[in-house]
Amino acid sequence: MFDIEAEFWRAIRFAKASGVAFPFSRRVQWGAARVEFYGDRLYEPSPSGEWLAFIAPVVEGGELIDLCAYHSVNNRTAQRFGYGKGLGLDALERARMRCCDLRLMSTVADWLRSPVDAIYLFNIAQLATLLDGVPAFTCDSLELAERAAAYLPPSERSRVQLDA
Repeated sequence: MFDIEAEFWRAIRFAKASGVAFPFSRRVQWGAARVEFYGDRLYEPSPSGEWLAFIAPVVEGGELIDLCAYHSVNNRTAQRFGYGKGLGLDALERARMRCCDLRLMSTVADWLRSPVDAIYLFNIAQLATLLDGVPAFTCDSLELAERAAAYLPPSERSRVQLDA
């Protein structure tokens, strides 16, 4: 049986053993692993894997439900099983209650650098559903803001703001 927590701890240990310092926030655990990507959005760890990827936890409802692999050179993002909708989704409820200014990040690396009150969506086509009730959100790039606005009804596109 697959043990997602054990796999994540192996990735954390691998990253620490590498001794390389990455400019990521200490507010979220992350790891690294050699992986093989397959299909459109999936990966599996492989000691002889072609890609060295950053591994982030996919947490929804306070539970670790999946892992996310991100390869920065080819900007590829994949999940272990495809169960999650994004990273940092716990910020959505705070944003709905107007307790934070929600930021939508372009890449997993951007989210790892600044995860507080920020989310990364695996499938931006789910934006309208996932961000329902969020009065406004800020995108970290013009390209992302344009893509996000395209997935909202015209009457709601004013919710999309661009980081200054």
